[in-house]
Amino acid sequence: PVAYDLRTVVASLKISNQVERIADYATNIAKFTLALKDLPSFPEIKELPTLIKMPEQMFKSALIAFETSDLNLALKVWHMDQEVDVYYKAYLQKIFEAM
Repeated sequence: PVAYDLRTVVASLKISNQVERIADYATNIAKFTLALKDLPSFPEIKELPTLIKMPEQMFKSALIAFETSDLNLALKVWHMDQEVDVYYKAYLQKIFEAM
C-alpha cells in the first residue's frame, strides 16, 4: 500500500475507536435519563439542546471531511471543538451555581 492508503487505514481505526466511545457515552446518558426522568424539572436544562447540536454537527462534518478528504472542513471541525469546550465549561458552571 502507498502512504495515502496507510493514512486512510490508520485514520479509519482511530475514527472507529471514537465512534465506539461516543456510543458508550450515549448509552450511559440514556441510562441516567431513565433514572432522572421522574425528578422535578431543572430550568438550566433548556440550554442542553444547543450543547447537543454543536457536537452533532461536528460529528457529521468530520465524517464528511474524512470521506471527501476536505482539509478545510476538517480544520473547521477542529475550531468548532474549541467553541464547544468553551460553551460546555460555561454550561457546567451555570449548573453548579444553580445547585
